[in-house]
Amino acid sequence: SPFTGGSILGDRIRMGELAGDAGVYVRSMATRGALGGLARGTLEAVDVLDAAGFDLVIIETVGVGQDEVEVARAAHTTVVISAPGLGDDIQAIKAGILEIADVHVVSKCDKPDASKAIADLKNMLALGLSLSRRARWQIPVVPTSSQRDEGIAELLAAIDEHWSSLEETGEIATRRVQINERRLLKAGEEILRDQFVRNRDGKIGALVTELNARALSPHRAAERLLADLHIGDTK
Repeated sequence: SPFTGGSILGDRIRMGELAGDAGVYVRSMATRGALGGLARGTLEAVDVLDAAGFDLVIIETVGVGQDEVEVARAAHTTVVISAPGLGDDIQAIKAGILEIADVHVVSKCDKPDASKAIADLKNMLALGLSLSRRARWQIPVVPTSSQRDEGIAELLAAIDEHWSSLEETGEIATRRVQINERRLLKAGEEILRDQFVRNRDGKIGALVTELNARALSPHRAAERLLADLHIGDTK
């Protein structure tokens, strides 16, 4: 919550049967206000799990909002899960979500309106809303149902096929470069943000007074504050 700072981390409740599996580790992380659907420490946690020898790391975002696409800049394969009956056709036309998917999944396919959700996604993909850089990969739409234990094997197969496609086309190297470039920029942003928060106290009063008097724009005020704190190059 951006108001109280509290969070409900329900992973261990929903996946309690995995607690006794020595090959599975679940780490819940609150976003603490971070945008994009991922916590700031998510990729560092992935690094630790990778170093610990986990072959497969699954990152679950906080939801399926239109702007929560940061995971596509962090993962080799992005799976977007949609549930039927959550809204009208616009639910399937969220371009940001549609474009980041390497694999689309329609969960709860035992529900009667699941076929419509599947058809909507396939129609949107047919209209060419997928990213052009992924044109060599035909994005599948996989129906699944945990109640009927259906589609799980097909989903795993689709993920494996996408990984094979990345290796065969050489795109895996490109994605790794893009991921590392993004991580570098994000790390720089976070360092600047932390320095700003630590050092701003006692130095913004005069600037706020000028802002209230409309003698200064917020952008110019921020430049002056950063220059005063010796953070970054504001030229």
